[in-house]
This record gives sequence, C-alpha cells and structure tokens, in this order.
Amino acid sequence: MKAFLRRVVGGLAVAVAILALLEGVARLIELRHPARAFDAGLGFDPASRLFAPVPGSPGTYETAVEKRVAFRTQRFLVPKTPGTLRLFAVGESSVYNLDNELGKMARHLAERLGRPVEIVNAGGRSYGSQRLVPIARELLDYQPDGVLLYLGHNEFEELEQLQLASPRLAPAMRVAMHFALFRVPLDAVASAHERELREHNRRVLAVGRVDYQSAWAHEFSAGEVAERMRAFDAHVRDMIELWTSRGVKVVMGTIPSNRFRPRLLDGISGDLLDLQARGLWSEADARARALLANATWRHQSSDRENAILRDAAASYHLPIADVERGVVEAEPHRVPGETLFVDQCHLNPAGNAIWARLYQAELDRIF
Repeated sequence: MKAFLRRVVGGLAVAVAILALLEGVARLIELRHPARAFDAGLGFDPASRLFAPVPGSPGTYETAVEKRVAFRTQRFLVPKTPGTLRLFAVGESSVYNLDNELGKMARHLAERLGRPVEIVNAGGRSYGSQRLVPIARELLDYQPDGVLLYLGHNEFEELEQLQLASPRLAPAMRVAMHFALFRVPLDAVASAHERELREHNRRVLAVGRVDYQSAWAHEFSAGEVAERMRAFDAHVRDMIELWTSRGVKVVMGTIPSNRFRPRLLDGISGDLLDLQARGLWSEADARARALLANATWRHQSSDRENAILRDAAASYHLPIADVERGVVEAEPHRVPGETLFVDQCHLNPAGNAIWARLYQAELDRIF
C-alpha cells in the first residue's frame, strides 16, 4: 500500500513539475506576445463586472480590461468627491457613440448647478437588455444620482450572441485565465479566427456588394419575436426598479430607427421605394413601420420597442425624452433616416445633438 501511495505521489509530483515548466514557458511567450483580454461569458455571466478597481490607486475604478472591446474606458472615484453629481448613460452602441455629447451635457449641468458633474458612458456595443440588467445592478455600487437609459436596437442581435457564449463555463474560465498555459493557446485560437474573418471580409468586399444580413443566420419565428419583446419589457422594468428603489433618478427615451432605408432580410421593399419615388412620404413611412414591427428579424428598433419604453416610463412616472419624435420633426419629409442616420440604427452627429438637447431638457427639470 505504501509503495502504491509513493508511486501516486511521485506521479503527481512529476505532473505538477511538468505543468509548472509549461506554465513558465507560456509566461515567457507572453513576455514577447501578450495575450489579449478575454471576456468570459461575453457579459451573459451575472458575475461579470463592467468596472474594476485600479491597482495601486485606492478608490479608483476603471472599465475592466476585458470589457474595453465593447465599452469606452471610463474612470471615477468611489466614494465620489463630496458634492459631485454622478450620472450614468446606459444602453447600446448608440450610447457608446454619444461620448462627445455627454461631455457637453456634464459641463452644462456643472455650470448651471455650480457643482462637479460626471456622466459616465456605460453604453456597450452590441449589448441588449439582457446583458444590461447585471450592469444596472452593478452601477448601484458606484453612488449614482441618475441614469440616462436609451436602448432598443439590439434585442435580436444579442440573442444570436448568446448562442456563441458559454455563461455556465464562465466561472471556470475566469479561474483558468490566471494561468498563461490556458491564455496562450486561447489567444492563438482567437488570432486564427481573427485572420479568417479578415480574409473573409477581404473576399466579400472584393465582390462589390456586402450582404450584411448574412451575419445573422437565424430568422426568428413570430412567436420568438413576441417572446423577445416580453423579455425586453421585463428587462427594462427590472432596471428601472433596481434604480428607483434606491432613489436613483431615471430619464428614459424613445429610440428612433431608420425607416427611410430599413434593413430587412429580403432587402428594401419595392413598394416602399415606389411610395417614396411618388412622394407619398406619409404612406411610405407607415409601410416601413409595419414592415419593421412585423419583421421576424431586425437589428433596429420598431414601434414595438418604443411602445414598451413609453409604457414603462408611464408606469413608473418617469420623464421620457421623445427622441423619436424629435428626429421625425427634424427630417425633411418627417421620415427618420433621410438625413440624420449613418446606418439603420445609429444617429449621425446632427442626430446625436437632437438626442442631447432632449435629454438635457429632462435633466434640467429634475436636477
């Protein structure tokens, strides 16, 4: 028996020594080729954190390294400087793109209120409501006074991303990421995939026509669309209740999308183009609204998302910046997308200025 135990212990010692040697080799490789940060679970893991303490700077928090592929690098103090008004802008890439306007809004509020104002950009590219709920909960740790909530374009894209994530494995992966022996091969695989994607993009662009829709392989059924909208409603209300229950003021907003050139699986509808060509703008816009609301796939908001946002704001007696209406009124033919969008869902600088003006008006009323 003792001989057997000695063999087992000896075998384990050899295995540990080999692993230690391989770990050392992997760390030497990382000195020359540092591994990229990796977001285990892609944000679907509830334990995932957007912000992390800055080593060597007590009380300072910064966007976690692995989150910077989707979020801007932001830094703030906890506890915050006495007298500071701290707001968080929460949403998708449309919020990510508002960094310039958020800075202007903070300066305007600081001048009007005579106190320091911070607006932290918590807009995540390709994030939807499911992944924003854990972030909403996390933000309560950072002494927020208010939140600017603006979302509604990514509900279907986020479900596709969930199929690529492994949230159940995320805790184990976070532990494994402490070891270079795991990080190095993972980084090699990621780099190989990245090279494949670059080559694929080069071939696609060489054809001269990009089929953007092919990026989303799954066409949702009508039942899945309805379920997604129920989930969106629940997630929005979860976030509102998290914040308001702690006395955080919330400003919501409607979210316009491009109805001039909506992106649909089968391309632009011929009858929509015909109505526009004949100058029947009201009829064309009504047709685009119906197409988007009933689409079994979309990567932009529709009347369904905006109805949910309006209803939630009314239910909780929250101020709502009607960005959709503001954009409609600013377009030449009152069709969003004619001049104020860069694609199907992102506003251009002039559109972002409308967003800022309408949200600023609501902030001026409550602060």
